[in-house]
Amino acid sequence: MTHVSKKVLGTKTEKKLSLQLAKFFSNQSEKQTQNLFTDLLTSSERIMLIKRLAIVIMITEEHSTYRIAQTLKVSDSTVRDIKIKIQLEQYDYLVAHYKNKNFNSKEFWKTVEVLLRAGLPSRGSDRWQSVKF
Repeated sequence: MTHVSKKVLGTKTEKKLSLQLAKFFSNQSEKQTQNLFTDLLTSSERIMLIKRLAIVIMITEEHSTYRIAQTLKVSDSTVRDIKIKIQLEQYDYLVAHYKNKNFNSKEFWKTVEVLLRAGLPSRGSDRWQSVKF
């Protein structure tokens, strides 16, 4: 579970800190970025981010709220909240980045499957058949 200070940051300070965080991660190799995320985030925080990204991708691909919730083992309300944010254009950059040809969606979905099955055997070769690669 994430622990956040009860002290609220001002909007200006939050923007400055976000910019510094982005600069910290920029110009890193893939391995360096992975190591930074591993050092900085707990396992549950990384899983939460991966699932959030998967929800955005599945919404972008027009999967139903029910299907997304069942596939990713998240609540319907989580999916609906993210869907509303997409409609309010709060995820525009993320959606555009996903549509970029450099994103390897096939590898991403393989990784998500491993995450969801927690090391158990695969549930069939057509598990991600409805998801566009």
